[in-house]
Amino acid sequence: MEFEYVHKPEFKDRRFFRKGLWGQGTCHLHICEINSSEWIEKILFRDYLRLHPIGNFGYALLLMIIAP
Repeated sequence: MEFEYVHKPEFKDRRFFRKGLWGQGTCHLHICEINSSEWIEKILFRDYLRLHPIGNFGYALLLMIIAP
């Protein structure tokens, strides 16, 4: 799949992989253990966006504004 593992000591409960060159990657992949605090946080955020269309729209707008 051409992903490279990137050591990030600040990510205690997940592993980070990048596809592409540093600073020019096409995508990131974060892997965490099921039921870990990291996993629960991500699932709660996902569920919030699913239940709150206005929040979902605002988040999408924010991503478009900050995207390079």
